[in-house]
Amino acid sequence: MNVDLHIEELILEGFPASYRTQIAEIVQNELARIFAERGASSALPQGMDVGSLDGGAFNLARGASVHHVGTQVATAIANSVYGGAQ
Repeated sequence: MNVDLHIEELILEGFPASYRTQIAEIVQNELARIFAERGASSALPQGMDVGSLDGGAFNLARGASVHHVGTQVATAIANSVYGGAQ
């Protein structure tokens, strides 16, 4: 199953604008990994279109790496898609 995921807007507060591209790339790569690992078909009915998705909130340690931020964001999004399942 192919998944075409388009994130029009991702709101992250408290991060420098210079992190945007790095975080976006990490989120993309991590979501691809998660969907491949968990299987997209069980979470995404064919033709599913989601107007918005709330990934919730999470805490990060001060000075967390950009990679850690991106993986946390991707995990929060994936958990919303999969209904909170890990």
